[in-house]
Amino acid sequence: MIGDNKNNVFSGNNIKNTTYGIYLTGTSNNTKISSNKIENNSFGILLNDSNNTIISGNTIANNKDKGISLCGSNNTIIKNKITNNKYYGIYLQDTYRCKITNNNITNNNQTGIYLDGYSSKNTISGNNITNNKWYGIHLYNSSNNTISNNNIKNNTYGIYLYWYSSNNTIYNNNITNNTYYGIDLRYSSNNTISNNNITNNTYYGIDLSDSEYNKIYNNNITNNGLGIDLYDSSNNTIYNNTITNNKYGIYLYWDSSNNTIYNNTIKNNGNDGIYLSDSEYNKIYNNNITNNGNDGIGLYDSSNNTIYNNNITNNKYGIYLYWDSSNNTIYNNTIKNNGNDGIYLSDSEYNKIYNNNITNNKYGILLGESSNNNRVYRNSFIGNGVQAQVDSGTGNLFNLAKPTGGNYWSDYTGKDLDGDGFGDTPYTFMGGQDNLPLILLKINSIDPANGAVSVPKTKTITITFNANIVAGPNYANITVKMANGTAKTITKSISGNKLYIKATYGWNPGVKFIVTIPKNAIKNNAGSMLASDFKSTFTAAVAVNFIDPANGAVSVPKTKTIVVTFSNNILAGPDYNKITVKLPDGTAKAITKTISGNKLYIKATYNWNPGVKFTVTIPKNAIKNNAGSMLAADFKSTFTAAS
Repeated sequence: MIGDNKNNVFSGNNIKNTTYGIYLTGTSNNTKISSNKIENNSFGILLNDSNNTIISGNTIANNKDKGISLCGSNNTIIKNKITNNKYYGIYLQDTYRCKITNNNITNNNQTGIYLDGYSSKNTISGNNITNNKWYGIHLYNSSNNTISNNNIKNNTYGIYLYWYSSNNTIYNNNITNNTYYGIDLRYSSNNTISNNNITNNTYYGIDLSDSEYNKIYNNNITNNGLGIDLYDSSNNTIYNNTITNNKYGIYLYWDSSNNTIYNNTIKNNGNDGIYLSDSEYNKIYNNNITNNGNDGIGLYDSSNNTIYNNNITNNKYGIYLYWDSSNNTIYNNTIKNNGNDGIYLSDSEYNKIYNNNITNNKYGILLGESSNNNRVYRNSFIGNGVQAQVDSGTGNLFNLAKPTGGNYWSDYTGKDLDGDGFGDTPYTFMGGQDNLPLILLKINSIDPANGAVSVPKTKTITITFNANIVAGPNYANITVKMANGTAKTITKSISGNKLYIKATYGWNPGVKFIVTIPKNAIKNNAGSMLASDFKSTFTAAVAVNFIDPANGAVSVPKTKTIVVTFSNNILAGPDYNKITVKLPDGTAKAITKTISGNKLYIKATYNWNPGVKFTVTIPKNAIKNNAGSMLAADFKSTFTAAS
């Protein structure tokens, strides 16, 4: 035991079978403890209020209490082998700014690293923490610590935060094969858990109990019992995680409310992708939830939740609500290729289900026992085995009044003769009907047709829809662009079921254009819009820029070569042999023709007849550019040969 003594060095000692291997107290600062073998003592190394000590390269094993114990100290513990101690490998109490790095901490009888009572701003990184009987790392009432880049394996609990351990940062750890939990938070808030690999933990990957305002993001959570589990835990944020091959992906229960779950990939979990029990006011959005063994999202006795913008595909059920799951809002989801029901409700009331794409499920939506007063509208039911069915319940509506209306049904055979965007007859199904089925907005035709060539420069593009139309939210984003991405200046107008597009300064001769109508640019009177962006191409006609001799020229030399200059480089077209130069009586002169670049050359075989007026005719299909575009009309020009 050394007290109030500075700058000590303990190195190369074999210390065993004592009460304290090394004990520093008071102001015994700036000590170096290295390369010692400290075994079979009651305490291996004990520092009390001693700062700036470096403990490195020691073997600390088989001590009867703690391997290293720090109280109120600011020290560095690095590259030690700490194993088989009775209680703790490393124990910190009321300690701050310690660095615990690159240690091998194994087979301790209780905990690898334990931070107790107000230990803060410590850094635990790069350690191998394995095979400890209970906890790899345990924080009790300790905050603002950083735990990173550790290998935490084969403990009972990987990382355990308890009793107001808050504002800790846990990242880049490999947490695997722990018997109970990978990471467990209890009564601990405002912690950040990110970029960890959490795999093969028997019960939970991450478990929160009575813990709030924690952030869980960018973790790989795979092959655990439950991926992420929240018990009576609210106001947490779970995002950007990959959660695969667990029993459940994310599991919320017992009044876990006001949590936000978004941008996660949740797939191949044995049961539900996301499951809520007795939990309210949660937001679940922008998740990719696929190939889970039971529900993509399951709600049990859970109300007032919002589920939107998720991709829910290839699960047994898409979204499953039961046992008084009411007043939930489900919208803008893609619910596709689920083995049974896209959406199933049982004993659930007053839910709003709208603007979802429900495609290729066995049942699109099924309302089971005692499901009352639900509102289902403005969804697209496409190719489901049974589009909709109501087995039980009263007051369920599949349409609201105009202008909202009902749903789009891919097998609806009715007409919309008045062009208001709603079918003129109801869509009926077992147990219910939609009185205002939506007619999906479609484009019937475009002029010029897709791929058209030789389009006149002043051509007005006319797009005809299947119903009368009005401008949608993306009307301003309708474009006509050249192949290089340059947008043409255009004007647009709507009349009835037609959209007209004009080029302010004409279409550039010989140029290929792409017409793009975003899916939300146009809507019908019922508010239905295109299912996807629409694109069509055309190529403007080639133009003659000038001819020499000019049209109407006189006194043209009898040996003059006619030069016709076009807007683009040209090739011979199908009517190339029909290019003529004729006398007034219709007699054709014998000529030769050649092409070079954007020029056509025409020579008289025996010279131009003196004093005679000639007419040059180039049929509209006589030449073409590399895109196959030709003249919009026949070209004619005259000249008179010199006398």
